[in-house]
Amino acid sequence: MEKATDAHPLYHVACLFTTVGALVGRRAWVEYGRKLYPNLYTCLVGPAGRGKKSTSINLALEMFPEMPIIRGLSTAEGLLKFLKYKEGHATIVLDEFSGTLMKAKQDSSTSLIPLLTQMYDSPASVESLTKKDPIVVKEPYVSILAATTPDWLEKAMDPMDARGGFASRFLFVWGEPGWSLSSPGMPRYGDLPGRILRKLAVLPDEGRRFLLDGEAQEVWDKIFEGLMQKATGVDPLTDSLLVRTPQKVRKVALLIHLLQDGVGSITWETLAAANRFVEMVEERIFDTRAVFSPVSEKVMARFEKAGAQGIYLSRLQRDLSGIIDVSRLGQYVSGLLRFGRIEKMQDGEERYRVRREAK
Repeated sequence: MEKATDAHPLYHVACLFTTVGALVGRRAWVEYGRKLYPNLYTCLVGPAGRGKKSTSINLALEMFPEMPIIRGLSTAEGLLKFLKYKEGHATIVLDEFSGTLMKAKQDSSTSLIPLLTQMYDSPASVESLTKKDPIVVKEPYVSILAATTPDWLEKAMDPMDARGGFASRFLFVWGEPGWSLSSPGMPRYGDLPGRILRKLAVLPDEGRRFLLDGEAQEVWDKIFEGLMQKATGVDPLTDSLLVRTPQKVRKVALLIHLLQDGVGSITWETLAAANRFVEMVEERIFDTRAVFSPVSEKVMARFEKAGAQGIYLSRLQRDLSGIIDVSRLGQYVSGLLRFGRIEKMQDGEERYRVRREAK
């Protein structure tokens, strides 16, 4: 992709894993208390325009033009109808994830978010809640490729999305823009799409179970212990966001195994590679966590990000526009001053910074 776009490399890897997982469907799975299939919910997070989020998604989808996708999702009923038409399989593409999320929350009649939360685990069936002409979909298999900016994600998400399990199902892939290409060329796919499809063609329709070999199981025990240490005791919101990390590592390990050769058991090298990818994605988990925090923590996060130079109250008001009104923001700032968490800078301006520790 390097000749076609300057998007962050993690975007490309995440989009590849997600599209391949969509192609695999229920034809491959690993054990994890149940059948764990390799579908992924991926959301690329980065600045508008320069981040090349939608570009990365579209370049990945161009490799497999026959893959069923649905864009502009807004209701649970619409998704179920599409799945019914496509025999239960679909990749949902959301070029502005937060817009879809906000619309779903504003419409009290839709159960889109609970439905997507449920379908991450690929249940035996899902159905609409309407008593008249209910839509039943057998063996649904859904993947998501989404994109958004940090600001819009912050406006659309709230703590309940984390505590309710919706947010923890996503890989939030943060990426900084690279140098802009003056003359972007075409991606050099070569025979890559064909090779991937040939590797996946040998998978049986009834599904195949893939196991960890002996060494991989020993490595997994150590990986799992490390993941549990990261996912517990930090704070409830972070714990909620990290609780499904082991599932994500297992899913990615299966995908890497299938992309290599898909023969035999999953090795410890494959498992370690999957863990490294998920680690790289979730290194930014605390950036994502700030999105789901209470408003007071969001205000404090702005001060911490500003550092020693502080931040003007007017800038703070602009940054948090749509999240908190001016009068309530003043109350939060006053409270942080009273509790000694911030201090006013001595320049006669409405500028504040995190309170420095007394020497």
